[in-house]
Amino acid sequence: MRFNSVGTFEVTIMEALISDPKFSEEAGAFDICLRVQDAEEHEDWWRGEVSGDYGVGNFADQTRAQSTAKTLKTIGFEHGLDLTKLDTLVGMKTTATTKTKDDKFFNISYLGGGDSPKAVDPNSIAEKMKYMAQFFPKDEGGAATTTAAAATTVVDKAPADAKSVTPASEDDNDPFAD
Repeated sequence: MRFNSVGTFEVTIMEALISDPKFSEEAGAFDICLRVQDAEEHEDWWRGEVSGDYGVGNFADQTRAQSTAKTLKTIGFEHGLDLTKLDTLVGMKTTATTKTKDDKFFNISYLGGGDSPKAVDPNSIAEKMKYMAQFFPKDEGGAATTTAAAATTVVDKAPADAKSVTPASEDDNDPFAD
């Protein structure tokens, strides 16, 4: 059964394939299609267009091929342009964000994030605390001073195994590098 509400859901990729494009009329264009399913067996297809057409809105500065490649990398595809390995995505867990325009059909808009927050690098928390402190007067119980001072020790308390979300370095050989 299809998704029947708007939101962000934990999903598993059930199938991966390449199809003719749903929208692009550009010669050579195609779609990368992933069938995803949540724990309650709601499912649908996400289609990532691969074409030279430019996106809209937040993606207006990227071709559809670039935004599709970025999504694939976000959800864990580690094989660059080798689409013969799309089947490695089957079984992977990610998120799917659904949206609707008419409350009748609910379509997947994003995979691998969408509206889900991503944790910052634990080593940047001190910087975040210092930034926050500027919004509080120093005469309110010394809160700003205490917060700024505490910020210098936060980094020492970050767990050694904390995951960093700092972007990977750009690599000229990586077609998915930002």
